[in-house]
Formats: sequence, C-alpha cells, structure tokens
Amino acid sequence: MQSVGISSMASILYDASYEVETESNWQNFKTAIPANLKFVEGLLYLEPENRKLLATLTKGYSAYAFVVNDTLYLRDYFKDVENSFNKQQSIYNYSKAIEHGMHFLQTYGINYITLTRKMKENNGIMELLSDKLGRDDQFAIEGMFALSQALIGLINHQRNRVHLVAQLPIAKGLLDWSCNLRPNLNLGACNMLYGAYESSRPRILGGNPEKGKQYFLKFINEYPNNPLARLSFIQYYLIPMSDEQQYRQQAYLLEQNLRDFKKRLTWDPTHKNRHSKAKIQSNRTELYGSIVLERFAIIKEFEKQLF
Repeated sequence: MQSVGISSMASILYDASYEVETESNWQNFKTAIPANLKFVEGLLYLEPENRKLLATLTKGYSAYAFVVNDTLYLRDYFKDVENSFNKQQSIYNYSKAIEHGMHFLQTYGINYITLTRKMKENNGIMELLSDKLGRDDQFAIEGMFALSQALIGLINHQRNRVHLVAQLPIAKGLLDWSCNLRPNLNLGACNMLYGAYESSRPRILGGNPEKGKQYFLKFINEYPNNPLARLSFIQYYLIPMSDEQQYRQQAYLLEQNLRDFKKRLTWDPTHKNRHSKAKIQSNRTELYGSIVLERFAIIKEFEKQLF
C-alpha cells in the first residue's frame, strides 16, 4: 500500500512541478525549492527505484543550480573570485542532479561505464537511450535533458579538471537525444544549451563560437517572449566576445521586455487575472523572466568593466 501511495504521489508531484515555471519572484523560488526537494528525497528514501521521483529530483537540483546558484555566482565571476561559496553550491547541486540522473538510468540497466563506451560511437548514446528508455515518456526525456544540463554546468565550473572535460560527449549525447525527441523542450532551452556548449569550449576542444551564436539567435527568433533567450545570448556569447555594439542593441530590447515583466510583479486592478487555470498553464516564462531580472541587474552593475 505504501508503494502504491508513493507512486501516485510521484505522478502528482511531477505534473505539479510545472507550476514552478510560473513563479515570477526569484526570491520565492530561491527560498521555497530546497524544502520541496528534500520532501521528494524523503519519498525516494522509501521508494528508491521510483523513476518519476528520480526524474523530478534530477530536474529540481539542476534547475536550482542554474536558477539560483549560477545567478548568485555571476557577481563572483565578474569579480574574479575563485572557488566562491556560490560556485561551490552550484557544483554541489549539479552533482546531486547528476547522482539522481545516473540512478534513474540505472533503473533501466544503464551505468556510467556503458555511457563512456557508447560516447565513442557515432550516435551511440542516442541509440542506447532510445533502446532502453523508449521515445515517448516525457519524464524520461526531461530528466535526461536536466542531466545533460547538470553535466555541462558542472564541467563549465571546473574546466581545469581534464578528466571532467572529457565527459562532455556524454552530456552532448544526452542533449541530442532529448532535443531530437522534443525540440521545443522548456520553451527553447535546447538552443540555449547548444549555444552555451559551442561557445564555452575552446576551439582546441571542438568549440565553435559562431555556431553557438546561431543557436542563440534561433532561440531569440523562435521564442521572442522568453527573455532568457536574449540574456543567454548576452551572457554566453556577447560578453565573452566583447561585442559591445551587439550588447547595446540586445540590452535595449531586453530592458523593454523587463519593463513589462516588472509591472506584472505587483497587483493592479487593471491587470487581467493571471491566476486562472488557463493563464497559469500558458504563463511558463515567468520563472525565466525572474532569472533574467536578477542576472541582468548584475551585468548592468559591471557593464563598464565588461566593455
């Protein structure tokens, strides 16, 4: 009876997790999510092989590291603070996402040794996942996307560790599988990760900044209402490339977008009801807006020294 109850709860929690994308207050997300993740881990303690719980935790910890820890670390990064608290917290939470993601794969008979072997084969990881996981389960696709994001994030924070950088093909294989099946995953996030993947690696390791730029522009073009598209272009491409002219253009457009977003943060009798069921389900860019609001404020703070 306990197993049946937890399985039912796991499905409810996974489906309800989409609501967090409607959270427009970054501070609320920062404060609320850790307790929720520990609650899910408590259920996993009772049902260790539950795939939906494992997928939920992979998504949750990867998202928290990206939304909160990486945002807080941005100021440390601009200040050239090595091994800051926020960087370490990001590494820890990406690591937890990876642990849960690898546990998820083990329930399908896939271990890390198998992944390292398959990464040497052309499309090896994609074929392995299609064979073992199938091609229809949304929670599996989203879980593997989150695992890929966690691996890329973890490696980007520790580029000096060569053995970690060597694992990038695994992250790429997971990303290819997820985004091939769901190109519109997380409102354009595939383009963001592909762009960051190409732009952040040095050319000697196969990086291609120009290819990364095209992914960011595609993200902006396909999802003009997602402010994370312009922010990711600015953060992962324009700032590293010191392209001030393009930065000014994108920053101007982003500021207009954020002006409208900030108006929605406070209640006003003239606003339409954004808490109706239909509005909530269609308003999944709110969390992305909250990330952009926090990160762009930090970028503006360091604008003069960046350009």
